[in-house]
Amino acid sequence: MIRLSIVIPSNNHELTAYSRILQAFSWAGPRVEIVVLDTSGSAAKAAFLRGVVRENCRLIVAPPGGRHTDWSEALAAAQGDFVYFVSDDDICFDRAMAILPGVIESVAADSAVIGIAAPTLIETGQGAQAFAYPNVDASDPLVRLSGYLSFDGPNVLLLSPIRRATMAWAFEPCAASRSPFRSTTGSRACCT
Repeated sequence: MIRLSIVIPSNNHELTAYSRILQAFSWAGPRVEIVVLDTSGSAAKAAFLRGVVRENCRLIVAPPGGRHTDWSEALAAAQGDFVYFVSDDDICFDRAMAILPGVIESVAADSAVIGIAAPTLIETGQGAQAFAYPNVDASDPLVRLSGYLSFDGPNVLLLSPIRRATMAWAFEPCAASRSPFRSTTGSRACCT
């Protein structure tokens, strides 16, 4: 059973994208799948990736569709209980990725768990900064999610493993009548 889908929407054709995708392919295993949606339009990149794809890795080549469409299509291909989005230019530590399946396995049976968060550290040219989202320890999942979406600073919600069903809801078309989280433009905060 796939517990974690690591999803990579990729529209770049630079060497950095190749490197990050190859790194992600190394994380695949019996409970971890890698889903790459390549919308770069590069035939050379698609051919290269087809040649190196391995077990529990899927490569989907599609025409460019825009960032929201790419992420939605990549999410639709995921089969894991949890999804973890990685951009094709993100740097991830292999040691952290190696422990992630065990952490997910420890909470997968608890339907009250919608995602996994840890203390967050942002590294900038001026130094490192630790921060916490408001209401991160609230018992109500909607209150916790609201804390992520209302935070006035970096929002790394999509960079945390989240239940696939929760992410599917977040990527639905932004229907104002159903959305508990709204931005000033009237759409869901997670869609802007």
